[in-house]
Amino acid sequence: SHVYGPESTAKTVLVQEPLGAAQRQGGEAWFCDVEFTLDMIRAKLFGLDVDAHFHYMTPSSIEELFDEILPDVLKGRKADSPPGVLAVDSLSALPSATELKGGLSDTGYGVTRAKQLSAAFRKYLWRLNQANLALIFVDQTRDDISSSFNKYTVSGGKALRFYASTRILLEHSNRIK
Repeated sequence: SHVYGPESTAKTVLVQEPLGAAQRQGGEAWFCDVEFTLDMIRAKLFGLDVDAHFHYMTPSSIEELFDEILPDVLKGRKADSPPGVLAVDSLSALPSATELKGGLSDTGYGVTRAKQLSAAFRKYLWRLNQANLALIFVDQTRDDISSSFNKYTVSGGKALRFYASTRILLEHSNRIK
């Protein structure tokens, strides 16, 4: 699944519900907190039990997520395993190893990120299904200045749009000041 939208639209709060639902059904919840946004005290208010069957991680790169964390989560899981949910908050904040090694003025990382995500989804899509594991990506939108048709764009190219079974766009309505 792909939950995306502008900043401060409660994307992290929304993702806590399926994590808590998996726990209530006897399953496990994993939260990859790239932006360090999860408030453990408030998470309990939204139905997430951070004291039982909850795994909190802070990956430093896309490669760490797909080459280390996801294979570890999938290890030993089968189709009849209790439900599991892995949430990544947020994909747009997760750099690639290439970005970490390069300078700030280097360009061309967007293509690398899109290729990495597309390859990872092709590799893991079947395994996720066979492991009774849902994968949820939280993503920030950016204004799309290259198109007069699209209001927003997200990181990672079209891979998430293609592979996500559910996409949820959260937007601001009226702000209360």
